[in-house]
Amino acid sequence: MSTLAPILDAIGIIISTVWIYLVPDTFSDVTLVHVAIWTPAIVGMLAGTWRMLQRSPSAPAQPAPPIVNAPAPKLNHRQRYAQIKRIAVDKRLLQEEEERAQKAAAQAVADAAHADRVAAERAQREQAREEAKAQRAAQQAAERDRQAAQRVKDRQEAKAQRAAQREKEREEAKAQKLAQQAAERAQLAAQREKEREEAKAQRAAQVAAERAQREAQRSAEQSDRAERRRQAREEAKAQRAAERATRPPRPRPAPRPRPAGDPVTRAFGADPSRIYEFRYRVVSLDELITSNTDSGSINPEYDRALQPRQRDRAASRRQVEHAAKNLVPEALIWDFKALDKGAPIIGSDRQVESGNGRTMALRRARMEHADKWAAYQETLRANLLAVGLSESDLAGVESPVLVRERLTEVADRTAFAREANAPPVLQMSTLETAAVDANRITADLIARLNVREGQSIDQALRTKANADFVRGFIGTMSENESALLLRKDGTLAQSGIRRIKAAMFVRTFEGDSGERLAETFLEALDNDIKNFETGLSASLPVLSRAEYLVATGQRAADLSMADDISRSLDMLARLREADGLTVEEYVGQSSLFERETTDFQDQLLVYFDEIGRSPKKIREFFGAYASAVEDAPHPDQRDLFGESISPSKEQLFSRITGRKLALV
Repeated sequence: MSTLAPILDAIGIIISTVWIYLVPDTFSDVTLVHVAIWTPAIVGMLAGTWRMLQRSPSAPAQPAPPIVNAPAPKLNHRQRYAQIKRIAVDKRLLQEEEERAQKAAAQAVADAAHADRVAAERAQREQAREEAKAQRAAQQAAERDRQAAQRVKDRQEAKAQRAAQREKEREEAKAQKLAQQAAERAQLAAQREKEREEAKAQRAAQVAAERAQREAQRSAEQSDRAERRRQAREEAKAQRAAERATRPPRPRPAPRPRPAGDPVTRAFGADPSRIYEFRYRVVSLDELITSNTDSGSINPEYDRALQPRQRDRAASRRQVEHAAKNLVPEALIWDFKALDKGAPIIGSDRQVESGNGRTMALRRARMEHADKWAAYQETLRANLLAVGLSESDLAGVESPVLVRERLTEVADRTAFAREANAPPVLQMSTLETAAVDANRITADLIARLNVREGQSIDQALRTKANADFVRGFIGTMSENESALLLRKDGTLAQSGIRRIKAAMFVRTFEGDSGERLAETFLEALDNDIKNFETGLSASLPVLSRAEYLVATGQRAADLSMADDISRSLDMLARLREADGLTVEEYVGQSSLFERETTDFQDQLLVYFDEIGRSPKKIREFFGAYASAVEDAPHPDQRDLFGESISPSKEQLFSRITGRKLALV
């Protein structure tokens, strides 16, 4: 037993080592490496164990019970030698077994390490194969998913295409049906219209026949009465002729001339209670001191305080040229009893106080229109007696002209000059003038108006792009009137710009709406209202077309927002100028009070208050509204149920602004 213990211990160490490193946990973990290692190892261990068992002495079957206090048997020298030899052999065998066990353990450890490395490499290769396999599987799955998605997409596209095709076919069928119905309605309407026209023509023919019959009867009666009156006149004429033939002729009285040496005349001022006295005189044209020279430049010898007008402007020069070319001598000689007509008025210093334009026109006629100057000289000589002068007053005077020298002393000569150049009648108001000027603006003329993005109407009217528009408007006025609207360089003055703007608003928005808009824009002080003026003016061409379509019945009558726009802007201007009341407060007032605006106009008022600071938004709104009116259907168009398909102005407003109105 003592001999087997070390061997068993070595075997236990080997088994534990092998168990730890070379025994798999489960049967599924067994590989060829385990088989290759375990097969020779087990065979070798079994063989070694068998050899050791053969070499070891056999144990007694049953040890003899120890003899208490029995003396040890005495061995002879052979037995002792055999015993010693046996012990030495056992020790040597034990040492050899231990060495072999150690070598086997070391070899087992090395084999286990090698097996671990081989297993790790195999596991790594297996993992790489698994990863490659998984990657290929993922790629195949992705490819399958992509192909499946593509097939789904293709099916959806095919489905959508088929649906679109069916929808298109339905729309075409619907459109064809609507067109057929519209054609039938149009045919029916044409038939009814034809019947109405025939009935109308029949009634008109009947009325015309009756009217012609009455006219013929009336003409016959009038002819009879005219013939009787003619006969009566002829008889009376013959009777008067007979009486004149028997009566001696009576001399006709000659016109009573003004007493010689009494060339004094009078004229009424702007106030008829003021009467001024003048003396007619014949002076040389070159002696008169006018406010401007023949070239139009300012005359340094003239007192500028006596000339309230700017005679150096291009319009004034054109006025002088027109007056010289179309000179009417009687207009400069006859006595009209007025300060602004007749012969020019001068002071004692020969400065012209009233009639600078007339005097310059005489000088221009002398230089460039000899026939007009000769006619003036002839008319002057023919009317000398009528003004209390004689031929002697022309003696020694070169280029004689008739003037009125002021006799009445005035405290303020400048004030008299202003009064002499003031219009003698009450002038029209801005709105009255705008109503007259609106007739000067035709649809073709307003279509030429070009207002660029971000440009005010005032700036646009002074650009070359609108020169044709300005000439078309100014060309319908007289020279005197157009001169008041132009600057020195021939472009529009502020007065001209105001007149054109007011006329355009009255022309586009007819009636009270246009007058209200013109008054609002011309009188308003708020900058936002000026922004509306700019935006609305820029949209006038398209707005004019839209309002024309409504006015002529080509679009529904209730699509016009002219009155709503004018009332809303008028209220906005009044609220901006008033203190203590905002737009929200005005709109939120109780309906128990009488309101100046409707619910829709209140919605416009609120929206205008929001966009009032952006001329671009204002222009876009009015442009979109005009385009929506142009795109609207004819009011006679009906749907399948006979209802009109024309939208309302509330619906157009909601569509343009995106606001939901309760009244839509």
